[in-house]
Amino acid sequence: LLELCTNLLQSSLKSNGRFTAQLVHCRVIKSGLVFSVYLMNNLMNVYSKTGFALHARKLFDEMPMRTAFSWNTVLSAYAKGGDMDSTCEFFDQLPQKDSVSWTTMIVGYKRIGQYQKAIRTMSEMMKEEVEPTQFTLTNVLASVAATRCLDTGKKVHSFIVKLGLCGNVSVSNSLLN
Repeated sequence: LLELCTNLLQSSLKSNGRFTAQLVHCRVIKSGLVFSVYLMNNLMNVYSKTGFALHARKLFDEMPMRTAFSWNTVLSAYAKGGDMDSTCEFFDQLPQKDSVSWTTMIVGYKRIGQYQKAIRTMSEMMKEEVEPTQFTLTNVLASVAATRCLDTGKKVHSFIVKLGLCGNVSVSNSLLN
């Protein structure tokens, strides 16, 4: 049953994910599978990706055990919805902030046009010694391009050189902006 529910959730992302997720959610409750962190994470992920942050958060709050994926899924759900106040509040509660968490914040700020906050978040990430991914850097570079701040662009470029990521196609393309 666990495998069936997981497969249904994965395939639901290709169609009407919310409806299928709700059906699976009901089945999970009836069958007592609510203690499967893997299944609950998958269910939260579908709610998150289909724009139902509050459903994802409610599920998260009910989970007896959580993983980094659980935390990042709810964080992403808030950010995708453009609710950066809730995103920041939740981010501050994270027991451990990884590159996914920081990048989610950067993307969230960029998505709503708060480019300076996206860039400042990258600076905070560096102070915490969390190494950015190529996805982090491409989003920061897009924010820098939007602000047209050449000095900041040079600093980010210097950092990219230091990390040895100039050869990365995505990062290099973002540098061209």
